Amino acid sequence: MLEQPTFTYRMVISSNENHALAGILTKAMYAMPKNLVEDLAAQYTTYKATELTFVDWIRLHPVVTVWVLLILGWLLTAMAVTMVRLSARKKAQKTAQEKAEEMAELAEHAQAANKAKTAFLSHMSHDMRTPMNAIIGFTGIAMKNNPSDEVKNCLEKGGDGYINMRYRISDTGIGMSEEFTKEVFEEFAQEDSDVRTQYHGVGLGMAIVKKYVDMMGGTISVQSKKHEGTTFTVDIPLEITDKECNKSDTGFSEKVNLTGVNVLLAEDNELNAEIAAVQLEEFGMNVERVADGKNAVEIFRNHPKGTFDVILMDIMMPELDGYSAVKEIRKKYQIPIIMLSARGEEYDKLYGFDLGIDDYVTKPFSPKELMMRINAILTRYHAKEDKKEEQKTW
Repeated sequence: MLEQPTFTYRMVISSNENHALAGILTKAMYAMPKNLVEDLAAQYTTYKATELTFVDWIRLHPVVTVWVLLILGWLLTAMAVTMVRLSARKKAQKTAQEKAEEMAELAEHAQAANKAKTAFLSHMSHDMRTPMNAIIGFTGIAMKNNPSDEVKNCLEKGGDGYINMRYRISDTGIGMSEEFTKEVFEEFAQEDSDVRTQYHGVGLGMAIVKKYVDMMGGTISVQSKKHEGTTFTVDIPLEITDKECNKSDTGFSEKVNLTGVNVLLAEDNELNAEIAAVQLEEFGMNVERVADGKNAVEIFRNHPKGTFDVILMDIMMPELDGYSAVKEIRKKYQIPIIMLSARGEEYDKLYGFDLGIDDYVTKPFSPKELMMRINAILTRYHAKEDKKEEQKTW
């Protein structure tokens, strides 16, 4: 095969032909004008390019064929690698998604468990502190005031320097069956689970009371009839002392003058409400009590500004809890609000302060401490109001 690099045509001859003649013809073709060569080729060439087979084309273009094969091989390899990587990435993404869903599910379960634990601790704290508040409150009232004949009957002189303190608490509520009275002091005991929807108890209150009474060397008994009511009787022996009562609180009511202060008390527990009202009224305050947060909000909104000087708000109440009631009041009004609750966890207090309460007092509380808190908050509010008035006059 003779070839001119810059020439369009190639001459292919058999190895049996005269190569010398082929050389002469080739040189003659080089000397001819290009258009003449094309005319001659078109007229006399019987082996045309259009008749070339794929194998002939490969033989005529070996280098190009090699490059084409290399490029095709590289493309196929790249496609195979890409497909493998895409498959691996898809598999990894699926695994990661499944892992993320699994982790999210575990986190959800953990969060639910944490909420359940928090609710349990809050309810347990509430069940512990509520009866303690009633016992301590009633004892303080009974010992401070001249006891009536009924109270005197509960103060029985005992032997060896002891006096027996008897508490008898009766209600006319739903009562209990005779069978359940045998289980009422057991942990988590609840005759009717629907009852807890109103007070959110967990059935620990009476079990805790029983343990406290036992630790104090006392006894507790119960009498009840279904749909008629229940009576609890607690006897606690208290040691008689010759020491005088602590007189350090003498003059406290003179230093903290709360006479005429109007209090809105939101408390669903009848016993705790009665105790709080008595303690507040002893310091000259006027108390209006409501049994849930919804009524607290409605009564506060429906009275003129200045009707109430301070709000004492329980947390666990039916209809509307204390937190929700504070939210509603704080949307438009500024008034001293003190949470008064048996829930004593730190997060309960922090959440209350985030909502805008002014103080948080945990039951059971000291009357003196509560009065000091009320006095301090009212003093602070009055100072703010006086400052506003001064700024108006400037």
